[in-house]
Formats: sequence, structure tokens, C-alpha cells
Amino acid sequence: MVDVVALRDACRIRTSSLSHLLSQDGAEQDTKASPSWPAAEAWGILNSTLGDHLIAPLPPGAVCHPSQQSFDAAACLSVTQQWNSSIFHSNNPLSVDWPNFNDSCLPEASGFCDLSAYPANIINASTSDHVRTAVDFARENNIRLVVKATGHDGYRSVVALNKHH
Repeated sequence: MVDVVALRDACRIRTSSLSHLLSQDGAEQDTKASPSWPAAEAWGILNSTLGDHLIAPLPPGAVCHPSQQSFDAAACLSVTQQWNSSIFHSNNPLSVDWPNFNDSCLPEASGFCDLSAYPANIINASTSDHVRTAVDFARENNIRLVVKATGHDGYRSVVALNKHH
């Protein structure tokens, strides 16, 4: 069972590419650029705790940028052909249904690909223990936790937790 209060307190769901983010109470939260960002060892321990469910994918548009190590012309063609498909974005753990929301890594080689606008790590949560571990890690390390789901509800009187993957 998920601790809803802990989830509410740990999740600061926002879209922003600012390097200094504020929590709801005004306290600064750590980003990957922060000196207190968890070390690689902490992420390794988290991954072990999760049973290797921590992933670090690149934005799907990165394959279209020659400046990225993941550049692949054939993969770029596939991404470009599927770019306007909400199913494509829903099935990608890093992408969002509104892929142009921050123009940070579109599948256009002439554009730029800014990886800082995307989560550094993603937990492929398939159990309640994965969710609990993610919430605890985010709270203990003062980092934002974003829940990727599919769909939305316009009613403000509901509470929803939906994990797609």
C-alpha cells in the first residue's frame, strides 16, 4: 500500500528547466547541478534496492542530433515518423504526450538537444515497493519526484496515482 501523504509530500510535479527549483514551501530542492545531488554510488544502491529497475534513457529526439553519442540516422527516421503519435510518446519512459512543451530535444538535427530538461534517472515502477522506494529516496535526498502517467482528470476533487509502465 502506498503512503498517500508521503507521496503528496515527496511529489513536486512541475515542468521547468530552471536550474534552481523551489518546493511548495519555498525551500530549494536539489538538481543534478547541485553539489548535494546524490552520488553515483547512491544511485547504484537505489538501483540494487529496486532490482535493476532504474533506467537512464535519452530523449527520443536525441538520435537525430549528430552532437549526441546516440546519433543514429535510421533510428531518427523512425522517431520522426512516429513523433506525432501519442502512443509513441506514452510508450517512451522519458517522453511526454506534449513533446514540444519545452523544445529541448526535438527530432530536428538543426535544433539543439538539451538533456538538462529531462529527468536524470527513471524508475520503472511495477510494484508498490518500487513506488515507496522512489518516494523515500526523493524525500531523503531532497529531489523532485515526477510521476509519469497516462491520461488526466479535470476534476479537482480526485486523487489519482497511475503508473503506466
